[in-house]
Amino acid sequence: MHSLPFKLLFVFLLQVSFTHSQVADSSFYYKYPHRPSRLASIVEFVAKNFLPSNKIQKHVENPNYVSLPVKIPLDVRKQCQIDTVIIAGRKVFKLSPKSSKSNKTVLFLHGGGYVNNIFKQHWIFASNLVQTTNCTVIIPDYPLAPKSSYSDAFKMLDSLYQKLLLEVNSENIIFIGDSAGGGLALAFAQKLKTENVSQPSQLILIAPWLDVSLTNPAIDSIQKFDPILKVKDLTSIHATWVKDISIKHKLVSPIYGDLTGLPKISIFIGTHDILLADCQSLKEKLEKNKIVFNYFEYPKMLHDWVMYIPLKESKFSIQQIGELLK
Repeated sequence: MHSLPFKLLFVFLLQVSFTHSQVADSSFYYKYPHRPSRLASIVEFVAKNFLPSNKIQKHVENPNYVSLPVKIPLDVRKQCQIDTVIIAGRKVFKLSPKSSKSNKTVLFLHGGGYVNNIFKQHWIFASNLVQTTNCTVIIPDYPLAPKSSYSDAFKMLDSLYQKLLLEVNSENIIFIGDSAGGGLALAFAQKLKTENVSQPSQLILIAPWLDVSLTNPAIDSIQKFDPILKVKDLTSIHATWVKDISIKHKLVSPIYGDLTGLPKISIFIGTHDILLADCQSLKEKLEKNKIVFNYFEYPKMLHDWVMYIPLKESKFSIQQIGELLK
């Protein structure tokens, strides 16, 4: 079976028992077999009881709201070479190893509901990838709502990607996106395909927001378990981010786009996340079209758990992502 690189399969067999199944040709399905760790349960409890509600909605309703990237942590600066350039009037951060470098470059599109900028967790996640794989990670400060829309973000990404293609062979480029960034990564890949532009070698989507309409009926049964995301909060971004197109247009809701001819897709999702519903729909759509993909599901894990580095579940999933990069 050619489901994953041999080294990754060996790591799974060595470190944890797991359930997997052949789906479409060489597609790979993985289900984390352990109960949530104590720390993961504590994080979920705190999120459920103390996380401010309607935060995104309040930001979107303030036309003057601007979210800036969180300052790069000192530890990240010590561990990585940090370079910054300006593209289309926005900052682009480049994190690379201080010694030996691989030929892989990750374009990392951060989450935040298309409203919030780069979090501390994003910096630490990127630094972990650099340290464990010797890859280079590019993180753009792409335009956000409420001042900007999807089209502004794509204008910047177009300029950035064209520059990147002059420096790196497309077969060595990987798109990674978490949450809203995951949806943006899939939408951008579809846009590149339509425009006949060389695509990256693969897409790694972490708890991706695939449908901004959030109309999947399966969401209702999951909402009570999700301590972080609320449908009403997220759909408030329609007026500013989506703006002049349908909320089900592929550039904002890529699950409705044509998935054929795209790089290999890997999906990471927890079951205490309302975005699980659309990730499962994406999985079914890929299966139906006999498209090879990887699907990693972590039972009872909250939204975007991969970014919470202290969690053992995060450490393990980052190891999985690292092996995909290699």
